[in-house]
Amino acid sequence: MLRAIRWVIGSLLLWQAAAAAWSLGNDVVAMPFAVIRSALMASDEERLRAAFGEDAAIVVALLQTPPPSGVLFARQVVETLDDVRREAVDEADLHARVEVRIARWRLLAKIRCLLLATTVFATAPDPIASIEAAAASGHEPWLLVIDGDEAPSGRPGWEQLVSNPRFSTWRFRKAS
Repeated sequence: MLRAIRWVIGSLLLWQAAAAAWSLGNDVVAMPFAVIRSALMASDEERLRAAFGEDAAIVVALLQTPPPSGVLFARQVVETLDDVRREAVDEADLHARVEVRIARWRLLAKIRCLLLATTVFATAPDPIASIEAAAASGHEPWLLVIDGDEAPSGRPGWEQLVSNPRFSTWRFRKAS
């Protein structure tokens, strides 16, 4: 009896694997050669644009001029679902607000993974205060400000390095 059950389960798993391989093979064969060629011959920037969409400008700017200290801060997604529910007007608004937070979290995760080899990418509830505290110990991390984040405009010691409608990067220099 046990042998028969194993045989049935093994057969089902083998059938699922074969069906998945067949489907994947059909998708590859059905894909036009021009699409395959363009994917293989794409430049790094084109691949970044395909992966990040409209947020590719953030990554391209960070890769072109990484922080010399090797540390970059951004605002962490700190709102809980209860916080978002209190802000929401109705169910559709709640859904939209949750989607915005999820999209931001995904973007931060992608940036962290992409910059892993060259830059420490940290998130903090109040990155401006974190950077100012780090500067007191001699470090010089940069700040990434994404749509709607608080920018350190007008605060002493802050200098804007990159300005873009979607994001900006800032450097803090402690007054000597």
